[in-house]
Amino acid sequence: MTLHQFLLALRGRFWVMVLLAGATFAAVVVVTLLMPRTYEGIVSILADVKDEQMLNTPLAAPRAQLGYMQTQIDILLSQRVARKVVEDLKLDQSPGVQAAFRKKGAHGDIKDWIAGGLLADLKVDSSQSSVIIAKYSSDDPKFAADVANAFARAYVDTVLKLRTEPTKEAAAWFDDQLKGLRKAFEEAQAKLAAFEREKGIIATDERVDVEVMRLNELSAQMLRATDLSYDAGARMGQARGGLDSAPDVLANPLVQSLKGELLRADDAAGALCQHEVQ
Repeated sequence: MTLHQFLLALRGRFWVMVLLAGATFAAVVVVTLLMPRTYEGIVSILADVKDEQMLNTPLAAPRAQLGYMQTQIDILLSQRVARKVVEDLKLDQSPGVQAAFRKKGAHGDIKDWIAGGLLADLKVDSSQSSVIIAKYSSDDPKFAADVANAFARAYVDTVLKLRTEPTKEAAAWFDDQLKGLRKAFEEAQAKLAAFEREKGIIATDERVDVEVMRLNELSAQMLRATDLSYDAGARMGQARGGLDSAPDVLANPLVQSLKGELLRADDAAGALCQHEVQ
């Protein structure tokens, strides 16, 4: 067939092709109008491989980074996260959902049944970066956005629990071990105290208090005796130098009075002698 013959064939069937194209377009329009609209709630989640508790985190290998991202996607698509979404949004308390659950004749927990339905409409995508994009499809735009945001929050809470639960379990185990060791120590200390009391190695608290008081009293008496000894030694040294220089003699009022009268008598005698000489 030549090109001219091909163009003549197309010209002869032109209206047939127009009718087919119009019918196809009309069918697409009808199907589009009849099909329910579907909305997507999209949320972006940052899944960073670095540890927040370390200041300088070494860069992970590309294979390790890829494995980490796949692990985070698996967590996001897990039944645990979906069940938490059901609990946060309280979807199991909806009368319509409960009626659908009974109508389907499903068995088991209604929360797991709803979680499975949510996961069926959830799509997760990840590029070469550390960002996970979650898309949830629904005929209700508000419900789609609420479920997408709930999945993001549930993912963050689940990852945090997965990081902290081993530490809490280890802390609880160490607390139990510490309680056991403390109890054993207290029992051993009580046995030691009973043995020492039985053998008279140590005294009771009342006896210790009495002995401490006696020791303090003896120490005070020793200090007073030492002071008196020093005072007596000083006075003895002064007495050896002469009674007039003794502090007790100098401080005696009778001695001071006699010394004053003696001085006045000496002055009177000196004045009398001078008068006779004149």
